Amino acid sequence: MLGAIAGDVIGSVHEWSCTKIKNFPLFEAKSRFTDDTVLTVAVADRFLSGRDYVELFHEYYHRYPRAGFAGWFREWAKRRLREPYNSFGNGSAMRVSPVAYVCDILEEVLVRARESAEGTHNYREGIKDGSSHGRGYFPGAFRLGEISILRHISSANFRTICRSGWRIFAQSMSLT
Repeated sequence: MLGAIAGDVIGSVHEWSCTKIKNFPLFEAKSRFTDDTVLTVAVADRFLSGRDYVELFHEYYHRYPRAGFAGWFREWAKRRLREPYNSFGNGSAMRVSPVAYVCDILEEVLVRARESAEGTHNYREGIKDGSSHGRGYFPGAFRLGEISILRHISSANFRTICRSGWRIFAQSMSLT
């Protein structure tokens, strides 16, 4: 979860700039947390408080309305709607990291990741995206190491989410 939040802050200044270099300052004056961190904390809050995902997503949106929420989410949260808004974005994947830390077995991770996605996503691929990322976080929560995590992810057809990115990454790690 801390890695997801750090990545969000580090990437906040690069999100729309298509940065191609690998050697850049991790934190800049304009670095900030975004909606991804806000909703990651909301998911963690769900496990600490037992409250409803939708209620928490609305509450956290209203606490941090300028965190960079996309238009559809913003309208959904402003109106405090209960039904998902057909999101096909990557938000369910960006907020799922806490799920891996509260679940003891992979099957539970997949169920909880799906639940965290269904509050806003009723598009099958958006829900699957969150579950796949939850699966990817799971071995990391138990400190299995990079190679174990990569093998775990590759065994789950994770490659279909981002084939070209996986190919480049797997080749750099000599996994293919």
